[in-house]
Amino acid sequence: MRQTLVVLAALVGLGVAALPPRDASAQPPAVRAPRASGARGRASRRPPREPPPPPTVAVTVAHVEGDPFRYRFEVRATGGEDELVGDHRLLSFRVETATPRRGRPLRCSHPSSRGRVDPERVIRRAGGEDLDFAEDFDLRMYCFGRTLELVRAGATLVPEYGFARGSSRSYVARKTSEARARPLGRVEGAGFVPFPASASTPRPDGPPVLPGLAPADVALGGHVVLHPYVEARRDGVRFYLRDDLWTLRVRRPDGGERVCAMSPQPVVPIVDFFSKPRRGGRVGSTIDAMRHCPEGTFDQVGIYEVVPDVDLQYDGSRQGFDAVTGRFRGYPGYVRVRPPRNAYTPYPPLPRSP
Repeated sequence: MRQTLVVLAALVGLGVAALPPRDASAQPPAVRAPRASGARGRASRRPPREPPPPPTVAVTVAHVEGDPFRYRFEVRATGGEDELVGDHRLLSFRVETATPRRGRPLRCSHPSSRGRVDPERVIRRAGGEDLDFAEDFDLRMYCFGRTLELVRAGATLVPEYGFARGSSRSYVARKTSEARARPLGRVEGAGFVPFPASASTPRPDGPPVLPGLAPADVALGGHVVLHPYVEARRDGVRFYLRDDLWTLRVRRPDGGERVCAMSPQPVVPIVDFFSKPRRGGRVGSTIDAMRHCPEGTFDQVGIYEVVPDVDLQYDGSRQGFDAVTGRFRGYPGYVRVRPPRNAYTPYPPLPRSP
């Protein structure tokens, strides 16, 4: 073992002695400096991007004085476009609330919104003038039901006009004289608040009950069924409600008025038919418009304002308790009558609210 170690040590010594002596004047290896960033990169050869040209198609929405729901939208093309689509069915609104909502954003859309251009709604440029289209509309034709409640509570509406993307079959404006010009699919307008929260009208707390009407949505020529209700404004309210105690005053889109009513039939009230809902609870009725409204009441496309009026006649004296009696009138409810599928129905001149 000792002899093996001696041999190994001798071999190591011979290897060290065989190495050439180190030159003291030798310089350490040079370290290559990193290349300056962008000195010869592609970015230096690219010209700066030009800012995008200003939009030449714009949509605006403005309120028309005299009616809280009457608005006018206008779409205008000023960049030499050869075609412009004028169609209120392409107008929609993005609903933005003060508190962000989860899930898909809320939208107000026309009930007959389209997925492609209607050739009959294309406006073509005849000379060098700009193209434009304007039309009045009722905001409730787009925002309805729960969405309308959010709008009346102070939500912001952002108008959008057109389609999700532009193509030869879905566009709002295009230049047919330029082969490489891409059709414009959608244009967005400035947001607005139809009903500021501070200006909302609070419901009175005086009457013990308040009539109302659930919104109804039906196609033109469809079966209209109205659902009025009585809401208790405080606890402990008791009343007796029947369908024949209602009078519904209908204001049509053209300003005409109709009255839907049933002939009251005197009855002896049954104690089990008295209602005693909690505060905010509702008791409703069902009124068939075909049977209890004049013929042709709902024969127009548009929004119908329906004011519910109920006459509570039974006081509960025979049953040994007090019940609310009297005539009560509620806030207007709405019925939306949609146009036929794929039909363009111009709005009638909107009457001003009294």
